[in-house]
Amino acid sequence: MSDWSLLEEGREARIVFSAELAETAAVAEALVQFLKRHNCPIDYFAFKLVTQEILVNAVVHGNKNDASKKVKVYVGFNEFRLAIEIMDEGTEKNKDQTTSANKTFTEGGRGFQLMQLYGYYVDILNGGSGFILTKRLGEKI
Repeated sequence: MSDWSLLEEGREARIVFSAELAETAAVAEALVQFLKRHNCPIDYFAFKLVTQEILVNAVVHGNKNDASKKVKVYVGFNEFRLAIEIMDEGTEKNKDQTTSANKTFTEGGRGFQLMQLYGYYVDILNGGSGFILTKRLGEKI
């Protein structure tokens, strides 16, 4: 396991971890536990699935499985909205894959469709080196 830890401040949490695929499930689970502790009114299964998908994207496509690179994660929420920001250290690598919400991150076909299925809105940052996912709280899927 890496030497990452969850840093909490109120309804906000941050994690920086080495780009290792094996870490993505543990990071996603730590974020779920953070949201549960703060009684965030979301579908925790959907959150974990969506978060793990975008973390895998950052490790595999962004940082090219290079454990010397980092993935930065921010999660915060208020009574109206949940936000997840993921930044990797890749360059404008997947521009062709990330220019449209109709395209996917992976050959498996999950990516954007999975996020949208669960009601998350996706904004692409820095040519694909970062993503902000937002979800209105209280909204039915």
